[in-house]
Amino acid sequence: MVGAPGYMSEASMRAGIVSQIGNTSLNLGRDKTWKELCDERYIVAGSPATVRQQLEELGRSLRVGHLLLGLHIGSAPIELVNHATELCATQVLPHLRPMWNEWEDRWWPKALPKARRARPGSRNAAAEQVRP
Repeated sequence: MVGAPGYMSEASMRAGIVSQIGNTSLNLGRDKTWKELCDERYIVAGSPATVRQQLEELGRSLRVGHLLLGLHIGSAPIELVNHATELCATQVLPHLRPMWNEWEDRWWPKALPKARRARPGSRNAAAEQVRP
């Protein structure tokens, strides 16, 4: 979005964005049933096998190797969210990891060297810098 230099209120930014791309977020999926949302791929949901298949199709069609998954919907109970997260971690993601093995992944974060890792409950240099 291009705007005049200086401060822009949130309302001004929203108006500028809406004028450029339209008010699609207000209409996205509105008045659709759960089945329509799933069938039209607004939402990926189902059994672990179904989710695996849909995420693989999505990753290949978009040619992406990193997807951000939101496993919590609205007022879903925490037990259900935890169960969905466990299923995703154990029955979905392990099958998707090798999907782009032939490519170097330069974007996935690397672990810090062991000497630079903070131990839980320890006081480290970064924490000391923020404390008064």
